[in-house]
Amino acid sequence: MIRVNADDINDESYWNEVFEKEFATDKQRLDNERLDFIDRNIKKWYVGHNNTYPRFADFGCGEGELLRWLYYKHPRLAVFGVDISNWAIQEVTEYAPPHHKYMVADLNKNVPFSADSMDIVFCGETLEHLLDPNVVITQLITKVAKGGYFIFSVPNKHYNPTPEHNFIFNCWDIFKIAFDNNMVVEDFDVVAGGISIIACLKKE
Repeated sequence: MIRVNADDINDESYWNEVFEKEFATDKQRLDNERLDFIDRNIKKWYVGHNNTYPRFADFGCGEGELLRWLYYKHPRLAVFGVDISNWAIQEVTEYAPPHHKYMVADLNKNVPFSADSMDIVFCGETLEHLLDPNVVITQLITKVAKGGYFIFSVPNKHYNPTPEHNFIFNCWDIFKIAFDNNMVVEDFDVVAGGISIIACLKKE
């Protein structure tokens, strides 16, 4: 991965302002390719575990776009959302079903949940905003139970980064992350016209 910005602007107040401006607009942060990727790997985990639902955590959930979609696709799925923006978490909590739980956390300082407590951990377009993605990735993977998945999407190096992005990634970074953390690359794709890379790593 390559550092592209020296000054980090990703604090809580910045993201509160971003989500407030986006609220009630038609902006989508997840395209159909990434949603299909997540869905097929949830189904793969489900089939491989006697048709039981995984515990699913979304780190960097924002206003819960993915988690609302998951409720539509998999209404019995227990999901947990984490974001740095207290404004976004407050908004999504207001309409969340009882088995959806949300909390505010700055991943640069704290990665919540205990070890092995989640079956699928998702981190979508979030790692590039952090101060040290490798440290957070290692912590996120500790939350994944044996046989579970760490699914993440990040900007491809060919994508022109915004001031929010501290890092960009290339395809080789995905395999290095897997190797460094003793994970297996279960699924992998380049999506959104080459803008993003998405991968599913399995904890053996």
